[in-house]
Amino acid sequence: MVEQEQLAGPPEYERPKAGVHFSQWRATSEANRRTVLRGLSRAGLLDWLKDNPLGEIRVVQSLYDEFGPFNGVYNPANASIRLSFERPEINQKPIWGELDTVSTIAGNPNTAAQISLVHEAGHHILTVLGRQMGPALEDKIRKVWNQANYVSGRASVNWKEYFCEVHCAYIYLQNELQVKDPLGYNLIREIRRMIGARD
Repeated sequence: MVEQEQLAGPPEYERPKAGVHFSQWRATSEANRRTVLRGLSRAGLLDWLKDNPLGEIRVVQSLYDEFGPFNGVYNPANASIRLSFERPEINQKPIWGELDTVSTIAGNPNTAAQISLVHEAGHHILTVLGRQMGPALEDKIRKVWNQANYVSGRASVNWKEYFCEVHCAYIYLQNELQVKDPLGYNLIREIRRMIGARD
């Protein structure tokens, strides 16, 4: 289970702010803004998000499509993120490769939404870097994805989902990632250094 920890550092680093790191927050009454948004701080993305802000972050009761419920979605057109508060699959033991998604290790829906926010922020990183690097970014990640020891079922879907799930594992299961998928660990470290993310 993911334990919430005290974050050290200046208050600006600790608290994601509407109008600075994202445009606005909307949520179901049950969603805890502080817990969910803490994912951006924990992932060390606040400095980068000042120059590459997200759009609206919205936590809704549930998200469904033709395949059933899902945890979150990123819209590259406006950099917005929607997260589902409904989490029937949480409190899973962090057994590498047997997780549906990294967010299932959370002990409650707020923390699960926090981890999903880090996952969806990974899609934002890919969008911004993709504009700068073009096909070289996809090639780099695909090469690792093809050799990876997937942390979750979601990571095996495609190179983008792999990146986002490994980014979550880097934040929430870092020791396991370094041992179980060292190529993924090194990939995330390299990309985080490129964007100036704080470890």
